Amino acid sequence: MRATLYPYLEDHESTHGRDAVPVMADRVWWLDHQVPEDVPDPRSATAKSCSNAFEVEIVVGLVEHLVNTNEYDFKDITILTPYNGQLAAFTERLSGTCSLWLSETDRESLIDDGLLDPEDIHLGGKTDVQISTMLKLATIDNFQGEESRVVILSTVRSNPEGRVGFLRTPNRINVGCSRARNGFYIVGNASLIRGVGMWHQIVDALSAKGKIGPGFRIEEPSFTLFFGVLEGIALWPSLRCAMPRRNLSSLPPSLPEILPTRWLLESLQ
Repeated sequence: MRATLYPYLEDHESTHGRDAVPVMADRVWWLDHQVPEDVPDPRSATAKSCSNAFEVEIVVGLVEHLVNTNEYDFKDITILTPYNGQLAAFTERLSGTCSLWLSETDRESLIDDGLLDPEDIHLGGKTDVQISTMLKLATIDNFQGEESRVVILSTVRSNPEGRVGFLRTPNRINVGCSRARNGFYIVGNASLIRGVGMWHQIVDALSAKGKIGPGFRIEEPSFTLFFGVLEGIALWPSLRCAMPRRNLSSLPPSLPEILPTRWLLESLQ
């Protein structure tokens, strides 16, 4: 992906020894889907921006998986998105799960757009003493110059008209795809976004390396499983606490490649 974003740069040797993401089979992956973005209510403040509730659930599932396996803390993870509407959706969805950090600029923008009531939720800022324990949420525009061990990018747009919006901007693409140190995961409609020149190159590069598909590959000690999307439903198992350690070859061959949790657990009992 670096060759697409910065074709004349070379990786410094200090980057070669960076840790992989132990609980994932891939350091870079695009979860591809075609679930439509939300239809805004014209009477709501969210009508001013775009959101995708399906992507929120996929991303939250990935965050919970990373944290629940004790390999990462919330502070190691950043969720990026181009849209205030999606940022507000993540804020609402995660506010009861963990402490959240938003930049002052993003926070003020959400308040100005009527997407956030400052009295409803405590959000850490740069001066908050607990910033080292917080999950970071940010719009791409306000994450320039920052980085994170794991970055999850929610692209949001998914519509039959092929509208890509903010994702056409090369600078946003550069920032969105170059902030991760150890693991980078994209959730979005690849066939739609591929219509933009730079995204076309990124999607093709990932496809050529087998790094794009309808689910995430979850690494277990004895095998790899593939979880994500089935018939428009986000599927996330509690792997460490609910799934017996058993070789993948013991699963019935008739099971689909993407396995709903209940099917998997029933097949292993």
